[in-house]
Amino acid sequence: MTRPHLDLTQTHGQRRYGDITAFFSWHGDKREPCLAMLPTKLIGTDGVRAIKVCIVPMSSAWRWDEHTGDGRHAAFTSAQFAISMGFTPDVPRCVAITNIVRDCLGDLLTMPPKPRDLVTVADAIRIDADGREHHSEIKDDAS
Repeated sequence: MTRPHLDLTQTHGQRRYGDITAFFSWHGDKREPCLAMLPTKLIGTDGVRAIKVCIVPMSSAWRWDEHTGDGRHAAFTSAQFAISMGFTPDVPRCVAITNIVRDCLGDLLTMPPKPRDLVTVADAIRIDADGREHHSEIKDDAS
């Protein structure tokens, strides 16, 4: 069974910044914590087959830091994110996207690992000396 690269039905949290919503989730085979952004108007839209989601993985979050990061990368990537989300990549929009990412860095860096996908593989029944039945589920990692 293949897993989606990013499943926004399983998130650690989300924040709305007007017309952009930021999700804290996990992506890829290694389930790396990430910040995912998309236009708020697309959330819950039926019939949307492919949405371009803008992702900042935890491993590259340092590049967005205001003091020790890479300002060129943040500016260029903010413009690319604006275009991907269907916005005009003007200076106010790019600054807003950069500010959203920077506002979310603390929460991104403190995200827990993704909970394991467990499925029930068996049901165990134990009958004690008094004749009472005790039911337990046996679970295994589905990934």
